[in-house]
Amino acid sequence: QYKDTVTDVFFAKAVEEPRFCPTYADLYNSLVNVEKKVYDGSGSGKKSEYSTAVVIKCQRSFEKKDDSMYKEQEQLISELAAETNEDNKTLLNAKIK
Repeated sequence: QYKDTVTDVFFAKAVEEPRFCPTYADLYNSLVNVEKKVYDGSGSGKKSEYSTAVVIKCQRSFEKKDDSMYKEQEQLISELAAETNEDNKTLLNAKIK
């Protein structure tokens, strides 16, 4: 429960404040190490849920970015097909590439 909230906060802060990204990464890594020590003490050999959560968060973030870029590309291609002015076509082609 808290894992997702903590991951969201760390991720959002790192994205919003790139200057402090290494600090947030170090803090998150410390959290993962503490979690591993707890699991190692129990002998479960379980992977860190926090490290898994941040990987999933990163993947979803990139997937959203890729999806929005794809939609923007499709929009530009549609505009290019409808455009009749050669100068505007050149500009749209430049944006697509």
